[in-house]
Amino acid sequence: SLKESKGYLEVGALEKYSEIEHSDLVKRKLPLLSKTVAGIGHPLVRNRGTIGGSLSHCDPAADLCVTSLALDGTISVASHDGKKRAISAVDFFKGPLTTDLQQGEILFSISYPLPKGKTGYDIQKLTLGHGDFPLLLVSVFLEFDGQQFNKVRIAFGGVAETAVRSQECEKLLEGRETITEKEIEGVSELAMEILDAPVSLELSQEYTKQMIGVYTGRALRNAVQLATG
Repeated sequence: SLKESKGYLEVGALEKYSEIEHSDLVKRKLPLLSKTVAGIGHPLVRNRGTIGGSLSHCDPAADLCVTSLALDGTISVASHDGKKRAISAVDFFKGPLTTDLQQGEILFSISYPLPKGKTGYDIQKLTLGHGDFPLLLVSVFLEFDGQQFNKVRIAFGGVAETAVRSQECEKLLEGRETITEKEIEGVSELAMEILDAPVSLELSQEYTKQMIGVYTGRALRNAVQLATG
């Protein structure tokens, strides 16, 4: 199911990527989520894959894990004895292919708070080819109330054992009346400094480190332009 309830967008675990991608409600209320799923794999993948499956699988570079952090998602799980728990995405992703799901529990929905003001967003990812799984991923979400950026979320995939938010980067921008090119460059440089470039067969660590800065800057520029345009 896909529904708006009490200031949240609630997405059932079995919602397919394509259903989220083409939902008018998602496009209007949380276009970052719509953009994220639209960029996953190919149509055949999007017609079969589910949001609950992606979050439970918990790949460190999974598109929906990263954007769920950027959107402050809350994941609801239930056990066979009827008990339910709500877990923030920050606490749900524990490590590579490891979540906070306990034995006997199943993920049944995820909720995202709906923004109150103007928003800016973008998702940028590095792949070897169209539709390939990301090697590096940056998802940005901003809320702008007309006077300042009162919410800044910057999440990364492919740079740690699980998808991560960088509060150090966020704090450089949150509360500012404007975000200039100088600030964006500062955040990009900080991201390169504090995030680890993984060892991989496809890319050198030096190249990946540079791309962390490039993709962070690109996503922030696009998000700021949307929020203030």
